[in-house]
Amino acid sequence: MCAKHYKLWRRNGEPRHRRTIAERFDEFWQPHPGPLDSPCHIWTRTLTNRGYGKAGNERAHRVSWTLSHGAIPEGRCVMHRCDVRACVNVEHLILGTQIDNIEDRGSKSRAGSAPGSRNPSAKLNETDVERIRDILRVGGTTQKAIAAYFCVSHSLINAIAKGRLWSAA
Repeated sequence: MCAKHYKLWRRNGEPRHRRTIAERFDEFWQPHPGPLDSPCHIWTRTLTNRGYGKAGNERAHRVSWTLSHGAIPEGRCVMHRCDVRACVNVEHLILGTQIDNIEDRGSKSRAGSAPGSRNPSAKLNETDVERIRDILRVGGTTQKAIAAYFCVSHSLINAIAKGRLWSAA
């Protein structure tokens, strides 16, 4: 037996008697205090690039729901009440539609389109934008120089100058 297959055999047992993800699921999470009364069960194996647990080809929270409640009805999605993407605690999971999921995301300001400095991706705050507008109003400084000073892109300064971004600030 080669080293690769020996490792698999040690981890999963005899190939003919290999345990399924469902049988091994409880080994892959650990309790972690979360925002709700009961602790989050954080997935400790592979995560997707967006932070969701990954169990085989499926997201871990969906597997957790399926193991606990049965198949997910068509047109429904499994949502996190705790907003912890790696959580697989079935007490923190609820079924909803894609519209419900989008509305939940928006109501909790997780949409990425929150205005101004409330957006978690914002590199500037309202004071910086006012200073940028003052510099642009006075003139004599290029947008590239302003961008370099504030460590942002030239296109962001251009969008501020034209009023396409930060128009409420």
